Amino acid sequence: ETELRPGARLRYYSPDKKRVFIVGEVVEVQPPRRFSHTYLFTMWKVGGPTLVTWELTPEGRGCRVQVTHSGWTTAHEAAEKTGAGWREILGLLKQDLETGRLPLKTRIMYAVMNWFMFAMPATTKTSYVDARERAQRK
Repeated sequence: ETELRPGARLRYYSPDKKRVFIVGEVVEVQPPRRFSHTYLFTMWKVGGPTLVTWELTPEGRGCRVQVTHSGWTTAHEAAEKTGAGWREILGLLKQDLETGRLPLKTRIMYAVMNWFMFAMPATTKTSYVDARERAQRK
């Protein structure tokens, strides 16, 4: 969720918006080709924000989507796993756009994840993230 303007707050929420998994800020918007934002996973214990850049290039009757995730430091946790995550996300986005439906196993996995949302760390609670942002502004 964000406004597409530099400086706007960005959040990747759970469907019910009770959990926030990614917080960031819009860095650059060049419609319809480029979008960059900072990226801070709310479950990271160390490491500051990284940068995600989305680039769209017309190709045939569609477009190529390239995601570049940069700004990693040695302090970040699980940086090596992020590439696989982006590949999965982009594959699911492609399938959803082309067919209007996610694979059954993905829908089941999302349902199970939703059932166990209560077990997520407190750092993902929207109220926790809101309080942390208020404290940082002071």
